[in-house]
Amino acid sequence: IQCRKVAEKENVLLKTKIEEQSKKIHRQSKELDALNAKVQEQSKTLNTLNLKIHYLGQIEEDNKILRLKAEEHNKKVEQQRDELVRHKKCASSKEKKEYQNPMAKLEQEIESIERQKAIHGDRYSLMRFLGLKDEAQWHEKKMRELSTKHNTIELEIEGLAS
Repeated sequence: IQCRKVAEKENVLLKTKIEEQSKKIHRQSKELDALNAKVQEQSKTLNTLNLKIHYLGQIEEDNKILRLKAEEHNKKVEQQRDELVRHKKCASSKEKKEYQNPMAKLEQEIESIERQKAIHGDRYSLMRFLGLKDEAQWHEKKMRELSTKHNTIELEIEGLAS
């Protein structure tokens, strides 16, 4: 009888320990699930950041290319300006008038503005996609300024044409 009582007590103690361990395992399982969810969220954030880094790298490459093109263009403009200055020195007054055609200059300026607007439009879209609001607003502002300038030049052309 005493052995039975001792066995029953041990059995009750073992059941209590098993219940405690079961509760502990259940709690740890919930904690593990929460940690897994957090890891998945951080993984998504990391993937998004990696994508943004990739696009920023592309922007940097594009900027390098644009800088090189701008330098080349500036060199060409400088050469053309030098050539024009040389030519003006020896040209007749009639030839000077041909080089001073304001209509052609304004049309070239419109083409330049349209190229700049396209570049800022592309950058605006990319910055919005990347979630860079300040940069996107800056490009949007530039596009508006260029549109205003474009409209002003078109009015000048209309005035010259009439």
